[in-house]
Amino acid sequence: MNNNYIFTITTGRSGQMTLYDILLKYSYNCHTEFESPTLYKNIFSGKLGILEKKFRRKFIDTNELLGRGKTLSAYENNDIQFINKIVTKKLISINRKLKKTNSDIYFDVSKHFVRSLYLGFDNLLENYSVVLLIRDPVLNMRSFLNRKKFFFLDNSSPHLKSNILVMDTSGWSDGEYYLWSWVETILRFKKISNFEKVKKSLIIKTEDLENSDTIAKILNKLEVPHKEIHDIKKLNTNISQGHGMTKINYDDYNVMKKFVSRLPSEKINELGSLAEMLFVHENKI
Repeated sequence: MNNNYIFTITTGRSGQMTLYDILLKYSYNCHTEFESPTLYKNIFSGKLGILEKKFRRKFIDTNELLGRGKTLSAYENNDIQFINKIVTKKLISINRKLKKTNSDIYFDVSKHFVRSLYLGFDNLLENYSVVLLIRDPVLNMRSFLNRKKFFFLDNSSPHLKSNILVMDTSGWSDGEYYLWSWVETILRFKKISNFEKVKKSLIIKTEDLENSDTIAKILNKLEVPHKEIHDIKKLNTNISQGHGMTKINYDDYNVMKKFVSRLPSEKINELGSLAEMLFVHENKI
């Protein structure tokens, strides 16, 4: 029996942990991973644990296997051979885990697939499905800003020609980079959805994750067997890690307006119905 590979396409900060938790609790015959390879289980603690994590990220569970570092640079430089090499290693690991767990379905919950790895998976797999996991863009931006992460750790620069939405970032605020990523992610989703090897292409909005019936229908369309879904627990890693609730303000609204004014009209049109999410009304704040 052929394996069923499913990949999320997302900016991040859009409910991946909630989706991952749902799949762990309710799906079966499905091996699910969250931003693999992860570094959750350290052998050591304290300062030794920090050194262990750095060592593993550099030499074992590398940034390249995750989709960062040289893999992101390879995407920017159209080095398909390097991306194929990384994805080959990932597929060996994935298929080994499928065999070990006696599963036919692999569900990847990660923001890194769309950053670069999709090119390798499309080259090496016979077919696969994709799911766009999308959140309100202003909330998504604010969640990232609360996180205070380095944007370029997981993202290419918006001015590079490897992007679909190429933009000059002169005068940009920090939030505009994340709004750019939101638009670029949707445009890449639309591009990938048209690839010949893509069997199914679906959209999950973050708020859909709280609706058991909606999630059940989506899993059915993806041919992921599952138990009856109920009592979905919304997980927020920002809160659990001390970054606070995601609350937008008028400054965020103004950042959004400024960014939208910079967007080429043809790119807004390419977003289709999702473009409506870019036009926030003040009464929503």
